[in-house]
Amino acid sequence: MKALLKFINSISFKTWLKIFVLVPVTFIVIFFISRSFILHKIVNSKTEGYRINKKVDISFGEISFVGISGIKASNLIVAPIGKDTLLQAQNIYLHVRLLPLFLGHLRIDEIQVDNVKINVYKQDSINNYAFLIRKNRKTDSSEVSSNNINIAETADHLLDNIFDNIPNSISIKKTQVFANIDSAKVSWQIPIIVLKDGLLHSNALITESNSVVDWTISATINKSERKLKLKLFHASNYKASLPFLMSKFNMKCGFDTLTASIDESDFEDGKFYVSGKASINNVVANHWRIAPTDVVIKTAALKYKLFFGEDDLGLDSSTTCQLNDIVVYPYLSYKIRPNKTFALDIKMPSSDANNFFSSLPKGLFSSLEGIKAKGELAYNLHFYIDTQLPDSLQFTSSIIPHNLKITNYGQVNLAKMNDEFLYTAYEGNTPVATFPVGPSNPDFVALQNISPYLRNAVLVSEDGDFFWHKGFNENAFRKSIATNFKEKKFKRGGSTISMQLVKNVFLTRKKNVARKLEEALIVWLIENNRITSKDRMYEVYLNVIEWGPGVFGAAEAAQYYFNKKCTELTIAESIFLAMIVPNPKRFYWQFDDAGALKKHTASFFSRVATHLVRREIITEDDKITLIPSVNIVGIAKQELKLKSDTIPIDSLQIMLDIE
Repeated sequence: MKALLKFINSISFKTWLKIFVLVPVTFIVIFFISRSFILHKIVNSKTEGYRINKKVDISFGEISFVGISGIKASNLIVAPIGKDTLLQAQNIYLHVRLLPLFLGHLRIDEIQVDNVKINVYKQDSINNYAFLIRKNRKTDSSEVSSNNINIAETADHLLDNIFDNIPNSISIKKTQVFANIDSAKVSWQIPIIVLKDGLLHSNALITESNSVVDWTISATINKSERKLKLKLFHASNYKASLPFLMSKFNMKCGFDTLTASIDESDFEDGKFYVSGKASINNVVANHWRIAPTDVVIKTAALKYKLFFGEDDLGLDSSTTCQLNDIVVYPYLSYKIRPNKTFALDIKMPSSDANNFFSSLPKGLFSSLEGIKAKGELAYNLHFYIDTQLPDSLQFTSSIIPHNLKITNYGQVNLAKMNDEFLYTAYEGNTPVATFPVGPSNPDFVALQNISPYLRNAVLVSEDGDFFWHKGFNENAFRKSIATNFKEKKFKRGGSTISMQLVKNVFLTRKKNVARKLEEALIVWLIENNRITSKDRMYEVYLNVIEWGPGVFGAAEAAQYYFNKKCTELTIAESIFLAMIVPNPKRFYWQFDDAGALKKHTASFFSRVATHLVRREIITEDDKITLIPSVNIVGIAKQELKLKSDTIPIDSLQIMLDIE
């Protein structure tokens, strides 16, 4: 050790200076001598990894250094093995960061590419791009469990990587993109994409189904502060339309301008927050699943604040969402530990009722267009589910009026049920019968003249709380969501008698989003403004519902099945008629070959009878002596002889949960 120290002390300052100069120079010389070797090793390693792990061939015609830190490549081809080529690029120039490259990582500061062709293909389950989104799944014990993931740190790291990997300069010339997705064909012609000094600009000519749309995209990117502003609009002042929607889904969707931004991102109180804004103007959408006509939204805007915690993520309650003049404050939360839970809250503060109705998207509420009102409206919704405890699901939804008064009903007379009116019954979208609902119809029966057994049997089986709720049964809706979640499919609905009645009396039979939204709002208006009394609504319901093939209303049903008036129905006959309401045209499924009710119907009879006892409609003795049997003597008897013997018992069960 003493000898080593003596040797070090003997070296002069001049010699030390030479060492400090020569060592870095030596490393630089070594790097420049070996940089091509390092580059090819990195490229070969990456391409071989893709070939083995992703089953993709990546090849270059030539790749070499240019100057100190430039890389030039030609004839890049990316082709999944055995499938169509995904990407071709004729000339590529990259300016890379030397230190990361020396350490074995490729970091790009500048990129120049020309003559790019991208061909995206998919037919059924075969495509040439799955490797881009499919992850390699590790099955050994080293796989990182989701329980170890810190969502906040992961989100922060991901955002950092995104901004860090954006080159400072981009110039991509003559890009062609062809997409053939399940026979839906779209092509993009992009003359140039330029990013310089944080400003990105590009035009895209999009061709789909012989129509051509010219898009302009501009963006401002601040990498150091992780900020982004994006704007998308039609270059010729016509509406920009989203590709694939028309050719694949026969859906039209256009807009004037779309903007989005990331304004801030940082940690606060242990959570990582990302905030920004988004807006879209003059949206026009058309699809038969949405509405029969164009849906128009003048303005929609979002001022968002996303949060990422250690084990949860979502939308902070300070988020503001605006639809025309309607402002709401949404809150979303998804938690992964210890159980997966989902929460949603929406609050709309008290707002002018006229502004609310006029702000509803045109085309979604056609029946109510032109509605006028005085007063104010507020809205609150709360939803929460623990996926391990679905029966504990929470759901409340309420529109809160303040001095609300409807002064004009709009396109539809919401008060028409108060007087006699013409009702049209449909088979699908085809009208099959039209008849008056009122005294001029000989088959019309006033509510008090319908058997109390039938009135109450239908009530407890279809909507036991009808006379107490205001159009919506939140308890039934909660049970419906929980049941459907557990079964992983739609098994139970939450419609009330009010909702069924509004759907049949006021709306078309076309199943779409607009009809469901109109149904909900009309139900609320009728119920909360007491436009029609509960008694009258139930009277109309019992006189118009279908009770068999071409059989409408209680009077026709009593005659069709039992050759009697609906005032004369017995307990068993009334329960039978209540049982077949969900599927009246297949009433014969409930009978065996001898014409007797099948055994599975006994549980329904027992449940309904229990409720009738609670309502003091029948006595306990009536329930004990009740036999689940009816004697079909009317025209319906002919249908029993025609019924199929091949219908499986399981498909005959009527899934009702009466409590």
